[in-house]
Amino acid sequence: MGKFLLPWFGGGPDVWSACLFFFQTLLLAGYAYAHLSIRYLKPRVQAALHVVVLAGALLALPILPDARWEPADSAYPAARILVMLAATVGLPYLLLASTSPLLQAWYARLTGGAPPYRLYALSNAASLLALASYPVIVEPLLTRQHQAYLWSAAWVIFALLSAGCALQASRRAALPPEEPRRTNARVAGRRGRPRDEARATNPHPSLGTRLLWLSLPAGAVLVLLAATNVICLDLAAVPFLWMLPLCLYLLSFILCFAGERYYARRAWVVLFLLGVFAVISLTARPELAGARVQIVIHLVTLFACCMVCHGELYRLRPAPARLTTYYLTIAAGGALGGFAVTFLAPLLLRSYVDLQLGLLTCCVFALLADPSPALRQRRVLYAVLIAGIAVATLVLERSTDGSLDRGVVTRTRNFYGVLTLLEREVEDPTRHYHIMRHGTTIHGAQFAHPARQHLPTTYYSEETGVGLAMTSLADRPTLRVGVVGLGVGTLATYGRPGDRFRFYEINPAVTRMAQAHFTFLRDTPAQTEIAEGDARLVLQREPAQDYDLLALDAFASDAVPVHLLTREAFQTYLRHLRPDGILAAHVSTRHLDLEAVVLRLADDLGLYAVSIATPEDKPRCVFPATWVLLARHQAPLDHPAIRAAVTPPSRDFRRIAVWTDDRVNLLQVLQ
Repeated sequence: MGKFLLPWFGGGPDVWSACLFFFQTLLLAGYAYAHLSIRYLKPRVQAALHVVVLAGALLALPILPDARWEPADSAYPAARILVMLAATVGLPYLLLASTSPLLQAWYARLTGGAPPYRLYALSNAASLLALASYPVIVEPLLTRQHQAYLWSAAWVIFALLSAGCALQASRRAALPPEEPRRTNARVAGRRGRPRDEARATNPHPSLGTRLLWLSLPAGAVLVLLAATNVICLDLAAVPFLWMLPLCLYLLSFILCFAGERYYARRAWVVLFLLGVFAVISLTARPELAGARVQIVIHLVTLFACCMVCHGELYRLRPAPARLTTYYLTIAAGGALGGFAVTFLAPLLLRSYVDLQLGLLTCCVFALLADPSPALRQRRVLYAVLIAGIAVATLVLERSTDGSLDRGVVTRTRNFYGVLTLLEREVEDPTRHYHIMRHGTTIHGAQFAHPARQHLPTTYYSEETGVGLAMTSLADRPTLRVGVVGLGVGTLATYGRPGDRFRFYEINPAVTRMAQAHFTFLRDTPAQTEIAEGDARLVLQREPAQDYDLLALDAFASDAVPVHLLTREAFQTYLRHLRPDGILAAHVSTRHLDLEAVVLRLADDLGLYAVSIATPEDKPRCVFPATWVLLARHQAPLDHPAIRAAVTPPSRDFRRIAVWTDDRVNLLQVLQ
């Protein structure tokens, strides 16, 4: 479902956060349905209701999003994602979510109250198997449509099996809900579970224990989403990178709920604290490690955090009679953590410190859940560690989001990321300039001095690929130029009277900042207009624009919206390009070899392509940039200035797979 949504909402990592929040919330709804059914309905009524709801959910199949859900603008993206998911997969998934607590409650009923928690580990093991097989088997072999049809068919089989289980369980007398039941002595003796039997005779957890049932899973989900955002923000929002953290999250559930032997509290807590230190160090100084090492550190820290949270959660498990209450509270905690990252963080935080705050929160929860009788003697150590993490997080927040930087003018955060405006003052007044920074990536700069205010800076100077493309087209009477990604509107400096520049921008905060704090758009003699929304969706709806030049530059903090770099996307671009037009793609990123991706697409589509890499020039505020210029014919690329600047490809691009809407191989181009 996330792959269907990515092209509609900009392809950023927050799309995944919104998706996961939806499924966490529906998980809560499913657990609530199971809890209320077990507690208040007689077995036969339970079975009848479940069969009817299963039959009703068949009407939602197949789970293919209709084209009418495509957003016409960029307003309320998170809310639109939730509504669309609810309409397409909501009811079938709610019934799937209710299965684990329902089956465990029916199992306990049929076996006389035997502990069912291993079934929870089995359930998560199945989820992990599905996730692990997705990038290896499902994604390479099946298109998105085929996946949706196959899933829908499998759901019909599930519905039949679930109805059968409900009918079988209804034939046995129900246990009195929420009342103590002595665990079956034969089962407990055979499996050696005296602790479960002890819980069965004392099934009334304290308020503090109930709060930990809520807090521990909330902290784990908060760190899961925050770590996923950090990984995707610096690479790309693709399912492969979404699934790695989620697999580790599920693995921690499997290990912890399979038995206490896998959770050695002291060892996991030490690993967790070491991971927190490493994450804070790497966020403050990312140059200490490459992309692969950073991913590994974030994933190890996430896994240690989840082991601590879920290990303590399993230790606090109740008797089977309170099983549905327990799972309902766990689901509520997961939804709470997802809500904090998806909705509260963009409102309350002006930078991406969600991960640091989540790790700090989990440290506090681990302290509160410590069962050791020597806790009082260790409280000072715990307090010092947590205080140190809190101070480091505060310093990190201020240093990474710019509040300690010289000359911060304003900063804002929304669904699409963190946007910062900085003012750089130097001794030479002619070099005084303003910068727009999206996350950790600079998206434009402009000199304040009137004599230099109209100079193209950053990635758009005259010697860059896009600058040379504009030079090669200067002999045409007027130009129609399309730009995917507004930035601060720097390309408008090339505009002449009669030219038309059309910018495509999904983030309204970028548009506001470019218009309010930079003058490129209003000073150019060319006509300029801004089309709001995801560029690919807008271009698909528009009639052919006949662009002389279409420039692609839509990266956000090095997070690549991969749906803009697929074969289908390039076919859309070519529809809007004149036969003798130039398509220019900015492929400068720290972690991905996008040059090879674009060159492979050009080869697949039969286009002519050249690469142009230019160095940094600090006095002119020009940054290193690599552009790939593509055209249907050789003639537009035969300009002498372009031929003189061509650089050889950095690798043999023919060895990588062509990116399509259904298949994107990120590992092949990871630097």
